[in-house]
Amino acid sequence: AQTFMATADFEGRPLHSSCEYLVEGHELPGYWWSLAVYDAGGRLIPNTLNRYAFTSDTIAIKPNGSYVTILSRDATPGNWIPIGGAGRLTLVFTVIDLDTRTVTQDGEIEGMVPTITRQGC
Repeated sequence: AQTFMATADFEGRPLHSSCEYLVEGHELPGYWWSLAVYDAGGRLIPNTLNRYAFTSDTIAIKPNGSYVTILSRDATPGNWIPIGGAGRLTLVFTVIDLDTRTVTQDGEIEGMVPTITRQGC
């Protein structure tokens, strides 16, 4: 298993709840993964939906094997995680290799980490 933490978007800008982000990735056959968002104190962000993360079991995957998760204050259709009022954010991506018959090559999992693109603030 490996865990990756991001506190900045693709362009190096700090993640903040006043902005909206697209988190884009691809299906990872043979791996279980989770994508969760925390506040600067490492706490889950309270919301009325009790939605704090998506996993490879719960996210809606497009027919081409990709997915998009939206982090924003305002509700959006699809894979949306509410981040309202949290301030600074940390996005955590955890990957577990379920296929014990394979050996993960150096850098292989790093190449699977989703991208984070700011859409606006």
